[in-house]
Amino acid sequence: MKMLNLAHDWLGALMPFCLGKIDRVSFGLLTPADLTRALERDPKMPRSRKLCAVPFVGKDVPSTASEFAHPDVVIGMSILAYRYEGLRWGDFALLLSRLFEEMSAEAAPSYLERPSCRKFSRWVALAGGRVRRTQRAELLNEAELSDALRYRAKVTGTPSCYSDCVLNPKTMPYCSSLYSPFLCNSFPSSPLPNP
Repeated sequence: MKMLNLAHDWLGALMPFCLGKIDRVSFGLLTPADLTRALERDPKMPRSRKLCAVPFVGKDVPSTASEFAHPDVVIGMSILAYRYEGLRWGDFALLLSRLFEEMSAEAAPSYLERPSCRKFSRWVALAGGRVRRTQRAELLNEAELSDALRYRAKVTGTPSCYSDCVLNPKTMPYCSSLYSPFLCNSFPSSPLPNP
């Protein structure tokens, strides 16, 4: 019953609120330049401002200290911000270091058999790339493989793991692992149900 009420709240109020906002005008991620300025102003800036979407006061002008208070709004806005803006280089490096730590802790005779390695290989395959000693066909189904190859054909400029993975919408679900553990610590209790 709780899940049904949460789904009703999300679909009826929270999702329309999130979709009604404009990225980089009313919300967005802090750019590296914004992060530098914010850290100079407040060296003890909370991690939530570094990883999650924050309110903006105008076009490309993030608020100096405000954050979204409702955890579901933070999640919705962060998903939209990462989808529109892509991963920042620091987020990408953090994600790779977390995957490497997970892979190091896992036990399997071969690196290619470890779940974290397979997750990374699948991520790269979705972006149209390939990790050595893996086959795209064994990581993706036929539709995903054709989408990945079509996406790879559209990519221009220098091919790199960062640009291929960050800009492809199919790889965006992986960025939830960046902020979801943090949100669980920041908002330990669920929001109160409506009376």
